[in-house]
Amino acid sequence: MRRLVAAGLAATAVIATAGTAGAAGNQSSTGATIGVEVQLGGFQTPPEVWRDPCPDHDPYTEHYSIRDDRQYKSGDVKYLNTQVAPPGSTQWVVFENGEVTQTDGDTWSTAVKTHVHWLVGCRDPLTKEPLFPNPITSNPVWVPLVTQETVVPALYAYLDRYLAPPALSWPGEDRQFGWLYVNTAQDFRIDAPPTITLTATVTNVTGSVTGTVTATPSGVTFEPGEPGGGVVPCSVGAATAGYSTLTPGCHYRYQHSSVISPTNAFGTRTVLWWDVTTSSPTLPDHSLPTISYDAVEVAEVQAVVTG
Repeated sequence: MRRLVAAGLAATAVIATAGTAGAAGNQSSTGATIGVEVQLGGFQTPPEVWRDPCPDHDPYTEHYSIRDDRQYKSGDVKYLNTQVAPPGSTQWVVFENGEVTQTDGDTWSTAVKTHVHWLVGCRDPLTKEPLFPNPITSNPVWVPLVTQETVVPALYAYLDRYLAPPALSWPGEDRQFGWLYVNTAQDFRIDAPPTITLTATVTNVTGSVTGTVTATPSGVTFEPGEPGGGVVPCSVGAATAGYSTLTPGCHYRYQHSSVISPTNAFGTRTVLWWDVTTSSPTLPDHSLPTISYDAVEVAEVQAVVTG
């Protein structure tokens, strides 16, 4: 059997520091369960939060560093709360691409907050009067928010690194020539894929969160590559089961010899589906495919009649 291409992963996202994997001892019907502890970058507390800018501002010598919940960012979009009011009536000014618009508190509540505003400056130690009349303009610092909504997407970007494409094999192939035969049920198998669980614990001045992303193998589809071949679905359990000539498992019956192909082989496509769950309430459960491409040669049985 000739393997042409194996991969089919989506583009891998690089964040900061690669995680390290260690296989756990427990086994499942789909193979080992592998836990991966990922060290995420991009959530560090900016040094300006702690840096004291006050020695040369007598009498404003007291350094203050305060979280300012009147301002948030969602990605590159900045929100400023313009008044103190009950939820639903709070007005927010939205700064995006240099333009200013206004929205209400309910609309803002649906946005994923990625950064919080931090006030850093100097004030009089007796009167607590800040050096700048408007504290919003005094040395503003944006601090990454540590929440499930921010940590899990960063962790999710690592998932493709650990989801291998299915490794297809044909246990009943001709051992001498490495080909299959037409009009015969040909079992196919894949290597048992593990369940992958990514975990990251992130801490900064805004809080501490442990996020998880789990991918569980859930199904296999096989496309044989011959004209009219269609798609063959199969469970992961059947696709990784032992081979028996008496009890066919996941199989396909080729109707044509591969001599009809310009390359003398049919190009196959095997998809392994993963069910993905996370600890974030804003990232819904979904399915994710990994794909491998192979080439299979199919021969006809030649009969010789003598008499």
